[in-house]
Amino acid sequence: MASHKMTHLDMYHFHCKYAENSYKDYMSKRTQTSKYTQPEDLQDWHDQATLVALRSVSEVQVLTKELLNKVEEHLEETFRSYQTINLDKLTSRGPVLAIDFGSSNSCAALYRKKKVVIIVNSDGQKETPSYVAIDVDFETRPDVYVGEPAKKNSLDNPKNSIFGMKEMLTKRWKDISKLDKLPYEVVIDRDMVSVRVGRFYTVEELIGTIIKKLKADAEEYLGRSISCAIISVPVRFNAHQRALLKQACTMVGLNILQIVTEPTASLVGYDLLNPDNSQLWIVGVHEEFKGGDSFDKKMLKYCLKEFNTKHGIRISSKGTSEKDERRLKRLRMECERQKRSLSVAAEVTVNVSSFYMGNDLVVKFTRKLFETLNGDNFMELVEKVDEVIVNSGLSKNNIDNVILAGGSSSVHGVQEQLRGYFKRDIILGDIPPGEAIVHGLALLAEGKRKNPEIENVRFQEMDESPSRPRITSDVLFDPSTQTVVRGNPKRHTEPSHFKPSGNKKNYQ
Repeated sequence: MASHKMTHLDMYHFHCKYAENSYKDYMSKRTQTSKYTQPEDLQDWHDQATLVALRSVSEVQVLTKELLNKVEEHLEETFRSYQTINLDKLTSRGPVLAIDFGSSNSCAALYRKKKVVIIVNSDGQKETPSYVAIDVDFETRPDVYVGEPAKKNSLDNPKNSIFGMKEMLTKRWKDISKLDKLPYEVVIDRDMVSVRVGRFYTVEELIGTIIKKLKADAEEYLGRSISCAIISVPVRFNAHQRALLKQACTMVGLNILQIVTEPTASLVGYDLLNPDNSQLWIVGVHEEFKGGDSFDKKMLKYCLKEFNTKHGIRISSKGTSEKDERRLKRLRMECERQKRSLSVAAEVTVNVSSFYMGNDLVVKFTRKLFETLNGDNFMELVEKVDEVIVNSGLSKNNIDNVILAGGSSSVHGVQEQLRGYFKRDIILGDIPPGEAIVHGLALLAEGKRKNPEIENVRFQEMDESPSRPRITSDVLFDPSTQTVVRGNPKRHTEPSHFKPSGNKKNYQ
């Protein structure tokens, strides 16, 4: 009988199968659990299994470059089967919660019965204040309040009420002069930020408390547990900051499937991420527009001036005592509430009972007055929009539509200034600006549940671009991130539109 000589093809096949057996032996020991595995963990296991498999082949055959490539390609194909099995575990987990964690307020949404449902919290509101209050009792476990109760608690117990977690996450408060102005104690140790209220609480713990509240409200609405979520972050968040936010969610039992930048989420609701469209360029200026807080401060200072004039006294907007701080906090919260009302009403009344020495503070505030006080803020807004458009090699006449995102965008003056700048009404308003991010997240979340391979849109930052990106159609403007995009906007309600990009390295 003639002996059969092994061809190169047979040899490659033999060694590929030999490597596959070693690879599967390693992977099977780690993937036997019925639980979903985080993609990065699965990738790490794949990398380790590949090394083990290549080592086993090298013991019986010299690994030429050609053989090495063939084996690695074969193991990549084998890995895809493990990815598919892992995704099947995910699909059986049910709904995916969309979370917009904000500096002032946070909200959550689900995709149910072919529409986005913004979750109403236990206080009957769509937005939950990003506040955590800790009532320290050394004999028992401290009581923790979240949202509106915590915000109200800050009036009487400012040292026990924590806010600004998103800012702490960015470590922008390392400036001691700013830290000293906070009513609670902030400690920085080795670049880690913690808050001391009885004991030390890390930023992740505090954020996790807010996320836990959003999760509980969504589970109450749904009538079942939720274990997966998708969450938004500012464009400027780096890998470390995203990891901390993800850790905060993991601490309260949420598996984060995807982290999406806020502009991306806003675009999704308007169908701007259509894969049939030409390439999208999204440009972030990374300069904060003086929105929300600045509006509140202008109102507060005006109200104090009116009160001082009426009663012949002098109360400063900078509290010098704990009692002053509580008084100003009450006024600040009332100004914030009435500022929102001015988005739909032409006139409001700022009313704080027993504000000082038994005297009520009552100040009428018209929308026109509000816009006059904030004229410089609105001008800054227009200047930044103009800067972004000019730097993109365009004129405002090239812009067809404007999308507003973020709570400050609902301020009437913001919209009027933009209309005046473009000299026409080109603002798309199908989605309330304060819900734009979470609306898009919910659509992405549903798409992620049905097709977990969906990828994020790529961002090209203006300052890092070798050439200025050219934008020819639409502007997304977020007062906090200054953003411009190109696309063909329309209200988007179905998640099935989103498809994998085919580029596994297209990460945000």
